[in-house]
Formats: sequence, structure tokens, C-alpha cells
Amino acid sequence: MPRFSDLPREIQADILDCLVVDKTSLTTTERRCLLSPMRVNTFWFNHTADILWNNISKLESTFTALDTVYRRQLYVSKIRYLKLHTSRIHLDRYQDLNILSFKRLALRGYHQGILPFLQPNLEIFEFRCNFRLSSHEVNQMILNQHPDLVDSQTFGRFLSIRSLRVLSVGYMVPTPLLSAALPVDGTNSPTQLQKLVLRGLETLSLPHELDHFLRACTSLRILEMHYREYGPKPLGQEVNIPAVLKSLSALTYLEYFRLDHDLTGDIVEECLKGGDASFRRLRHLAIKGETATLSYFLSLSMQSLTRLDLVVGDPFHHICPCIAQIHCLTDIHLKIGVDRHSPRYNEKFRPGPNDWEGTREDLNALSALKNLQTLSIGPSNINLAIPWLTDDYFIQWVTNFPDLLNICLEWECPLTFASVVALSKSHPRLRQCKLLWTQELGDWNDLPSPQFVDLQHLGLSLVMNFDRSNIREFVTKFIKHPSSMSTCTLFRERGFDPDGNLIVEEADETYVVRLDAKVAAT
Repeated sequence: MPRFSDLPREIQADILDCLVVDKTSLTTTERRCLLSPMRVNTFWFNHTADILWNNISKLESTFTALDTVYRRQLYVSKIRYLKLHTSRIHLDRYQDLNILSFKRLALRGYHQGILPFLQPNLEIFEFRCNFRLSSHEVNQMILNQHPDLVDSQTFGRFLSIRSLRVLSVGYMVPTPLLSAALPVDGTNSPTQLQKLVLRGLETLSLPHELDHFLRACTSLRILEMHYREYGPKPLGQEVNIPAVLKSLSALTYLEYFRLDHDLTGDIVEECLKGGDASFRRLRHLAIKGETATLSYFLSLSMQSLTRLDLVVGDPFHHICPCIAQIHCLTDIHLKIGVDRHSPRYNEKFRPGPNDWEGTREDLNALSALKNLQTLSIGPSNINLAIPWLTDDYFIQWVTNFPDLLNICLEWECPLTFASVVALSKSHPRLRQCKLLWTQELGDWNDLPSPQFVDLQHLGLSLVMNFDRSNIREFVTKFIKHPSSMSTCTLFRERGFDPDGNLIVEEADETYVVRLDAKVAAT
């Protein structure tokens, strides 16, 4: 068996970094000398190399420093996930290497020249780059790796490689690259793709090609259309959304659909009328828009839908009765408010008292969803309130959800600590509890203790003069087994503004207590 000193330098460095040795008192050379007599089993070495080099993203500089082709080939053959971040990668180090081992490729950052990484064994391909490549260079890059692809649409040909299952295209990918990727024909059809993720408005600059491409992805199960989460959205994006919606009728195996676009008007009805077959297998839906538009979307046949992520940008109407029509739902994540980048939002907009006020009709409608495991309702740049909600009504209401595991209700309401105690009795297995109330606790030491047995995340907003020295006692009182809780967030309120709005100073650390509950309870 070889000695530790016989191992390649990069493996020595990895081992030294992993070993628990006092690094403050011993230099790297001293630690290396300390381990020099150690014998290394060949079997152990091979498996260690597999583990260390399976994902090269953290070892880029080490790889580029290898001075022999043999050593580079040894480790590149073990790579399964290759993620290239920046131009620090020296491309000549990959020349003349057999790199057909990895199945996942992610290109991020700036890359120039010929990249010899596209191969027929890829299953997952991610673009998140500012590619400095023209369509011609992309074609040439692929032709160098695959001489058999000789037609003018080589990149589109590459996407039809039978092993490719996941394609993710990131922000700032230029139109020429997409133009080469999207066209399909009878012999070039991406029927094997199961997941397609498109990020950024640039991906919708080719509505006709995109519509044709999506219709050809007949095996697609996951479709995600992401948009910029910062800055104003460019004009003209609305004209391309029909290309996405109309193509859904061909995606009969779709299980997850996400569209980060503010759906308004009659666009959904015009594009999907009579074509809801694609949603019969849908399990997860994430959309946003006006209440009327979303209501039509939710009225389509979705017998298999179990999770709904909804952002309602129209706080003057109520969506809960429409949600209640989907009886198979187990997880609801609902945001109500105003999108900062929406035309309805402007710099003069300020949240007002009770921007959205929940009604008994809303809560009674949700009561029909007996299979709920997660219920999350929160605001988006507005205030939510249910001023009429009492402890008795809340306690009776939550009993409609016997399987509830996570509850997050960020609306202002006059609930008291008694409602939390009652919630712990009806749902002792609750894992996450986040509530916002407007009642002072008073002397909380005299209050009964909740009976949660598996609570992992606790978030409370308390109108009280809460002292940090009471955290341990409060957490211990709140749960019988505090060691099982992973996070706890307590908000101390300053009070109310002149308009009567409750102020939650999350940004002011003086008024926010965030802690590791396990540490606080020990």
C-alpha cells in the first residue's frame, strides 16, 4: 500500500482539510509530516477520489494546476457533475481528455471559445451564462465534438440527443443562441425532455419558435418560466405569453407548471378555452395575476392538483372560494397584495389599514379542503387583517384540517395565546407554526403550556415588552421537547402607527429575536 506522502498533492490537501487537526498550531507542512507514515489502502483511495471529484465545482483551481495529462484524465474521468463558473477555467487543460463520464453540465459566468463539454451522455444541461458566443460558434463548438451533426441547426440537433432529460436556460442568454436551439423538425424533436426551465424575458423573444418547440416536448413533465425578480420588466412581454399558454394543450404529461408572469384580462380564457386536458395530470401549479384571470385558470379540470402556489395581485377581490373548488389540494401557499413591478404599483403606493380583510366566506370556503397539510397565507406589500376573528372561531376552523402539519397565517387578528394552546391540543404533531396577532400576552408565565411534540419552526409576532433573558423559559414553555425545534423567530412590536397599522420591525434587529431554538432551550 502507498504511503500518505505518495498520494497526489491535491488528494493530500483534501484529506488535510477534512481531518480534525488543530490548524492554528500546526502548519500544513507539519500536518503533512504528521501523516507521512500513514499507509493508504488502494481501494480506499479510489473511492475517496470518486467522492472528492464527483463534483468539481470546488476544485477548479486544483484541476487546472495539474501538470500531466495522465493526472488530469484520472480525475476528469470521475466527474459526474461539471459546473464551470468563470473564465478561470483554462480550456486547454481539457483538451485531449476523455470527458464522457459526467451526465450533468452547468455553465455559469463568462465563457469564450470552443467548449469541449457537450456530449451525447448528458442528462442535465444548465445555461446560466453571459455567453460570448454567436450562433455560428455554438454550431462549430458542437460539430467539433459531434462531426455527425452536419446540418445548419446543430444546436437544435444536440437538444434532441436521447439522453438529455433536463434543460435549464438562464438569464442573459442571447437570442441567436436560442434561435439555434428552438427550431425543430421531423427528425429533430426533443421528445425525450422531461424538465424545461427558461429564465428571463429573453427566452420569450421568439414566440413562434418557442410555441413550436414546446409542442414538440411531448414527454415534458416540468415546465418553469422564470422572470427577473428585480428591476422593471421590459415592455412587450405580454405579446409572447400566448405562445406559452397555447402550447400547454400539447403537454398532456405535465405535472408541474410555473409561470412568473402577471396574468391579466382574458388572456387565459382566450388561450386555454376548451384545452384543459394538459392539466389532468398536474400536481403542482404556481401562477400569479388578477383574481378574475386566476379564477378562470383554477376552474379548469385539475383533479390531481395537490400543491398550489398563488400570488394574487388584486387585493380588492377574494380568491379563496375559487381555491376551494380543488378538493384534492394538500398544500396552499397564497400571497395577496401588489407586485412592485406591476403597472398597478407606483412609488406613491403605501400599505393602508386593512388593505385586504378576510371574510367568513373566505374561511368557510377553505374549510372544504379536508386534506390540507400546509396552509400559508401572507401579504405582498400590503396589510392583511381579519379583525373579527376570535379564539373560538379559529379553534373550530382549524379542526377542519385534521392532517395539518404547517400553518403560516400572516394576517393581523385579535387571537390570544389561548388559541395557540388549543391548536397544540388539536394538532400536536404540527411542525411549523407562524402567527401574527395583536394581543398582549401579559404575564405569560401564568399561561398554560402548549402541547406540541414535534414543532420544528416557530414564528410569533408578540405585542409585549419581551426581554431576551426570557427566551429560554418561553421556548421551553412553548414545547415539551424543545430539542426538536430547529428555528424560532420572535418579533417585538413597537406598536401602531397613526393610521392604526401594526408595525412589524423585521429590519430592526433591536425588535427582532432570531435564535437557534435548540441552543436557547439548553
